[in-house]
Amino acid sequence: MTKEEDDLEEFPKTLAGELKEFFTPTEKQEQHPGMSIALKYDTDKIDWLLLPFIALEEVVKVFDFGAKKYSRGNYRHGFEQLRLLNASLRHILSHARGEDRDPESGEYHLAHAICCLLMLLTNLKEGKSTDNRKGNIV
Repeated sequence: MTKEEDDLEEFPKTLAGELKEFFTPTEKQEQHPGMSIALKYDTDKIDWLLLPFIALEEVVKVFDFGAKKYSRGNYRHGFEQLRLLNASLRHILSHARGEDRDPESGEYHLAHAICCLLMLLTNLKEGKSTDNRKGNIV
């Protein structure tokens, strides 16, 4: 068994490890021509394994909290941009002041801030946000 095969055998069975089996880069075949792996032209595709799943899980917990409190996907109806920016900043400032978790949800303030920004970006991309920035920032 080669060192590369030993390394693959020892790779931990985390979510990223399990996903790695499905997203084998083409360069691997080029680097190891003797290996029996299928050819897949995906080097120019987005590499989803770059996402830090340990942090992303905390963001999903906040979305789950919001789905139970309001309704699933409620934010997709659209918000004023500054409302989400303001909420995000409140969570960031709470974190900066030493409070790690939101008292209402029990989830991380930073995860709440990321959710706010993801909702805003989704609203922007889907054409559902109201641009209220002009004249509203001191």
